Order: sequence, then structure tokens, then C-alpha cells
Amino acid sequence: MTRFLALAALLGGLLCASAHAVDPPTGPKTAPKASPKASAGKKKEKEVEQHLCKLRLMWWLAPQGGLELGIQQESDQGQNEVVPIGISQMQINGSIDYHGQVAVQVMRKGATGEIDKKGKPIVTWLPYVTLPLKPDDTDICVILFDNGKGGANFRIFDFKPATFPYGSLKIVNLCAAKVACSLDGKVILAEPGKAVLSPNSFATRAAPQITMAIQEAGGEDRILFMSRMIMSDSTRSLFFVIERPSDNNETRYEVTSVVDFNPNPAGVLRPASDAPSGNENAPTKAPKETKAAPRKAA
Repeated sequence: MTRFLALAALLGGLLCASAHAVDPPTGPKTAPKASPKASAGKKKEKEVEQHLCKLRLMWWLAPQGGLELGIQQESDQGQNEVVPIGISQMQINGSIDYHGQVAVQVMRKGATGEIDKKGKPIVTWLPYVTLPLKPDDTDICVILFDNGKGGANFRIFDFKPATFPYGSLKIVNLCAAKVACSLDGKVILAEPGKAVLSPNSFATRAAPQITMAIQEAGGEDRILFMSRMIMSDSTRSLFFVIERPSDNNETRYEVTSVVDFNPNPAGVLRPASDAPSGNENAPTKAPKETKAAPRKAA
């Protein structure tokens, strides 16, 4: 476990993209009430300022002892609130409909260092990590790397279907060497530290051949794996190629994959009678942390 924690810290370091209160009137006169049109205009302006984005979060390696996280966003009354979330290790649990500032504040529950009247530690939400969204970010996946010091590093992936279609796969090269991948005869090359999308995607169910190899300095290709892979528009995959410090070339490289399932593969809208009354993507309780280790590609 110590080796995995050290690797997580190293990868996290490499991957990290590093109210003014209004005084009440003092005179006898009260402030005039805003007209309905003016109030509507302010409300509309506020809605425009809010950034809307689907968030998917997961751990690269879940912290020992667990960690309660939440997303800070604005409530319907315009006040900041923290929505608790539950995330797993290298597993996507669904998406969160975020609305708020472009900089997403991820909070953690922890002690403030103070005690209450009964002598118990005061626990509250504390800043954990800030995720800087781009103006065109509307659907992202974030991998968190806990640094063991009350914060985290991260890597953000664009999950818009137009950018990352279902039925395709993306290679994320975390090695010092180049990674080559052949999918159904079409080859893609991922430079060190880069993520590359496959040029072909599969709208219908298919079982293409996939071969992945490391291009070593001597010009030789070291095969990582060869297999048939079931692909369709119901899933898309991230393949992480990891290099571990080792003198043994047989165990030096590892391939870990994450699968995202399409919530609507047929493209059919849910009937209004079956539609939920609330936000089905915003969990009210944090699910239990899974203990499964990162899955290796078949």
C-alpha cells in the first residue's frame, strides 16, 4: 500500500493542472421596492452568470480511512450550500448537475481545531481542491489524487459526447515512452503525458481486435496486451498506461481502464410520466466507498 500511495502522489504531482454586505437604511425613509421587471432582470442576469456542467469525480487511489467530500454551489435562494457527494476508486458513479461559479469548490469535512462547549471538536466543511472549468466545459470527468495534507491534485477530462463519443476509447499515456494502440487495424500514437482518442468508434455492437504496445528507446515494441474488446454506443473507455519504478520489464508497465456507461444509448427521451420530480444525479447521501482496486484491461 505504501508503494501505491507513493505512486499516487507522484502521478498527482505530474497531472495537476495546478459578499459584500449591504448596510440597512439609516434614515427614516425606506428603500423603494424593486419593480417586478427589474427583479426578473436581475434574476435572469444571475442565471446567465452561473456555469452549468455535469461533473463526474473519482479517486485514483481512495484515501485510507475515508474522506467525506461535497460540492459547493448556489441554492435556489442564491445562498452557497455544500452538497455531499460519494465517489469511488477508478469507477464512475454517475454525474452531478453542477451550477455555480466557473471555479468548482470541492470541500471536505474535517475538524476546525476548535471545540464546542461540551469539549467536542467542531467539524465543518473545509476547502479541499478548486477545479478550474473552461467556459466551454459542460461535461467533465475528474480524477482526484489525495496529497495526504488536506488537499488534492487532479486531472480533468472533457466528456462531452462530441469530444469523447460513446463507442470509442481514449489512451492516457503516463509513461516516459510512447504508447501505440491498434484498434480494428487503425493505429493511434500517444506521446508521454498525453491523452489520445481513437479515430474509430462503434455505434453498433462489435468485437474489434485491440493491441497496445510501448515503443521503447531502442525502437522495439513491447506488447502490453492483445485481445478482442466488446464495443458499442453503450460504453466508452479510458485506458491508463502506467510506468512503475522497477528493474523488471515484465512488471514495469500496467494498463488500467475505466468504463463509462451511456445512460441513454438508444437516444430515446424518457416519457414525461416516468420523469423524476427532482434531480436524480444529485445524491443526498454519500454512498459507501468501494474497496475495489483499479481494474486491469482484459
